[in-house]
Amino acid sequence: MDLENLPKTFSKLIRERKKLHDPRMIKYEDKLQAMQFVAKCGVLVPELYFTRRDPRNIPFEKLPNCYVIKPNHLACAHGVMLMNRGTNIADGKTYDADEIVGIMEQMLQRRHYPEEWAVYNIEPMLIVEEMVTNENGIRGEICNDYRCYVFGGEVEMISFSTACHHFIVNKSKPVELAFYDQNWNRMRIVTGNSQEVLNDVPAPVGLGKMVENAKKLGSCIDFVRVDFYITPSGPVFGEFSLYPYGGKMPITHEADEYLGRLYTRVQNR
Repeated sequence: MDLENLPKTFSKLIRERKKLHDPRMIKYEDKLQAMQFVAKCGVLVPELYFTRRDPRNIPFEKLPNCYVIKPNHLACAHGVMLMNRGTNIADGKTYDADEIVGIMEQMLQRRHYPEEWAVYNIEPMLIVEEMVTNENGIRGEICNDYRCYVFGGEVEMISFSTACHHFIVNKSKPVELAFYDQNWNRMRIVTGNSQEVLNDVPAPVGLGKMVENAKKLGSCIDFVRVDFYITPSGPVFGEFSLYPYGGKMPITHEADEYLGRLYTRVQNR
């Protein structure tokens, strides 16, 4: 067996990507730079209320009842607070302004894993932004995630997860995922510690626009995951990811190899 020439899985290619020290990659992982880039591309983003280096300078009295406050330099929803009338719906607890300031001061001191170079080298900043409405037009609830896997400007896979599974409202409930192609044909490839959504998820109303926007945003890089929320106004950008699942995708080996071939083909252009 020729071990040197075995096809690489997508997960392995993502782990290799972590070793790249390319400053151009930072704009995708820095949540503030990403938002600014996406807005310039004409894609909907949440309204930006404030950016601050010091959380003590946040004018809480000027914020609406519902808002999101988060650091720009962490991943996996670390430090994200989804505030609805004083309650963080990410954990169900209430916080006053002083408590939020204290938490954000701690978040600004944290650094991501140095293995993911583009995340680790982001200059820390706080973002205070709009909490977008969900698909039913309700503000103040956690939205479902739609994540487009874009290879060389082509959307090859979309993952759906219920109510942002990164958050900890119910840790005992397994992560529920479903994968589709860009035409919303089901791909039954979930494995690992995740639980597959059993019933078919209806295609989102803004599917075509979401795919169009993902292609546009991913056209200048070999691979990027582009995340969206679906709202009554259309798909709203969430974030980019250059290192999905840290290179440990919850998919079957066959699917991992398939995505690996797509990635390799784009790299070899």
